[in-house]
Amino acid sequence: MSHFDIEQWVDFARGVRPSADRSVMERHLASGCTRCRHVVDLLSGVAAIARAENLYDPPASALHLARSLYAPPRPVRRIARMVFDSFLEPLPAGVRAHDRLTRHVLYVADEYSLDVRVDQHGAPNAATLVGQLVTRDSAGFPSGDVQVILRNRKKTVAAASCNPFGEFQLDYRPAPALQLEVSLGSTGEVLEVPLAHVLEPAGEKRAKPSRRGR
Repeated sequence: MSHFDIEQWVDFARGVRPSADRSVMERHLASGCTRCRHVVDLLSGVAAIARAENLYDPPASALHLARSLYAPPRPVRRIARMVFDSFLEPLPAGVRAHDRLTRHVLYVADEYSLDVRVDQHGAPNAATLVGQLVTRDSAGFPSGDVQVILRNRKKTVAAASCNPFGEFQLDYRPAPALQLEVSLGSTGEVLEVPLAHVLEPAGEKRAKPSRRGR
């Protein structure tokens, strides 16, 4: 007596076997083959359980617990502080303030040090931000995937990955309210770098309060 393969019986139990094959398989079971009957009964039970799963609606409390168990941890955010700004250095003799199109700033956050240079190119719609992230304790470069994102309040303006030496470059269009975020890969940490005043569009001036009505 020839028997059918397990794959054929799976389709038979699920009811997706072609009708011609199904008739032959039913006659085989009717002949008294206990081996195949045992396989079909087992697979039919599994198929019934699978169909019943679609009818089960778990309570909201169970779903909330499951999501909390497997939810990714929130990244640890650190605020970097500025320790150097080239615009605060005294100007050489004969150099005017508006001639300074390159700005160099240095930030630190715990063991991390971020060196940033901003080039305005002398054009209102073109600028480049070049930087390097290092770990100060080991005088080395952060390992793993390090992403640098320049964003405003609504969207990402520019993004780049650090190379093996912790270096990156972002070409962007100057705009108000820009901020820099450095995602430290597998560590789950994010450095927030307050660059808004550094990346303020060249020539932009804040309006002075009106003296009318005083």
